[in-house]
Amino acid sequence: MGRVVIAGTGTGVGKTHATTLFHVELRERLSVRALKPIESGYEDEGSDAKRIASGALWTPPRYALAAPLAPSLAARMEGVAVDLDEVDRYVAANSRGVECTLIETAGGLFSPLNDAGATNLDLIRVLQPNAWILVAADRLGVLSEVGACLRALRGDFRPPDYVLLAGPERDASSATNLDELRRLWPPQKTVALGLHGKLPVELVDYVADAAVGAPQ
Repeated sequence: MGRVVIAGTGTGVGKTHATTLFHVELRERLSVRALKPIESGYEDEGSDAKRIASGALWTPPRYALAAPLAPSLAARMEGVAVDLDEVDRYVAANSRGVECTLIETAGGLFSPLNDAGATNLDLIRVLQPNAWILVAADRLGVLSEVGACLRALRGDFRPPDYVLLAGPERDASSATNLDELRRLWPPQKTVALGLHGKLPVELVDYVADAAVGAPQ
């Protein structure tokens, strides 16, 4: 059983869309489950946790928080605290019998998850994924957003296996963002959604291999 985490530079950058695409692509090769352990602004019918399952059986989040706020604040309003070890147990319990578990985080890489100051980066450390992908919106500002995340990771935690440019918004910078990130951050692997919003084949291949423990 392999774990793949889909994190983001911020909220609204395209994590849910990317996770859904991964689920659709990977289930052609592997048995896959997609989970969103923490979700704020949760609504049963419109849940991101339901969307990423892309028509398959889905599992409600371990922390389904009603308020569309930072997870730490939304949880406090409901009198609960997000426990990272509990998230790890939730992922393990809902990964039995599948080769790959996709895990979408809530908010950005450094969004607060609880009042102890834990962030999604801390959750990734706990989950110890086979691979993790950093999703960023392909729009003006992405050079700063990705750069800030990668600088913060220096000497602290392993960098993302891939940076994926996604997001629904495109602007004048979208034609140059990929090349600029590759120039600014070698040897970080950086790719973008292709025509018609498809995941690059090299990225899907990498994640599929990582999930089953194939050498990279």
